[in-house]
Amino acid sequence: MDIRISVIQTGAGILLKVDGTLTAAKLPMLESTVATLEQPFTVDLSELRASDEEGIEALRRLRDAGADLRGLSPLIALRLGLGNRVVGVR
Repeated sequence: MDIRISVIQTGAGILLKVDGTLTAAKLPMLESTVATLEQPFTVDLSELRASDEEGIEALRRLRDAGADLRGLSPLIALRLGLGNRVVGVR
């Protein structure tokens, strides 16, 4: 599966939705989208199906920069070093 990145303005702020498979080849798309966003923002990963190690590192950088990661699968949360936490990561 490819990746789809959407930016949604909500009443609570900016939502960055990442769907599909996040791989090193798709990081430029993610990074260029993030560069256009005002901080803070929330990242919805509820439809993220898989990620390679480079994608996981990119998610760590987003989290470390203050993004609120939501909707993580247990596997993605585990790979991020968060145990089995699946919502609201800071």
